[in-house]
Amino acid sequence: MPLVMLNRIKRKENSVMPKPHLCMYRKFTVDVSWLIGLLLFQSSGSFILSNFSTLLQKHPSIVYFSTMLVGAGGNAGGQSVVYVVRRLATGKKIRNWDLAKTAVGLALCVMLVAVMRFTVQDYLLSWPNPPTAFVLSLSAFVIVFVGAVLGALLPQLFLHLKIDPAYAMQKHKHRTSISCITNFFSITSEIICHAVLP
Repeated sequence: MPLVMLNRIKRKENSVMPKPHLCMYRKFTVDVSWLIGLLLFQSSGSFILSNFSTLLQKHPSIVYFSTMLVGAGGNAGGQSVVYVVRRLATGKKIRNWDLAKTAVGLALCVMLVAVMRFTVQDYLLSWPNPPTAFVLSLSAFVIVFVGAVLGALLPQLFLHLKIDPAYAMQKHKHRTSISCITNFFSITSEIICHAVLP
């Protein structure tokens, strides 16, 4: 084959095949944009807490139990995301009504455990007081329920927006998208629930 023909074939092959460094650059820019967004969203909880310093001083149980409540919401949301992404990947139908019933059941279980824990703790240590225990239990119910529902809806929303549903589990410093969203919601709902206390 003449050299001119070989050069044409090589140029044609190079134009068809994606260049590895361009693929890596695209992946890098998408991942970086997600990570920066999650970092900013994750920081919003600090701004919410800083505006309620008097409430935090009056009811320190918000601080003491916030990690438990935030973690419960993130875990419930993460389990829902995994379930939905797995069903999307295998082409199976997602039944949102079943997911909602599961979320209510899960939230009721968490609330029951929280009530039992705070009742025993109140009996043994006289802390937290019954109204605070009730508000913490109510917060646990709301946080777990909303975390599970958001976890089920986020991958479906991403799919509708033509975003890879797996980004609902995109990690940033061991935090996922659903965890960041439920953390923000958890802190907000915990503050709102505690605001009703005297």
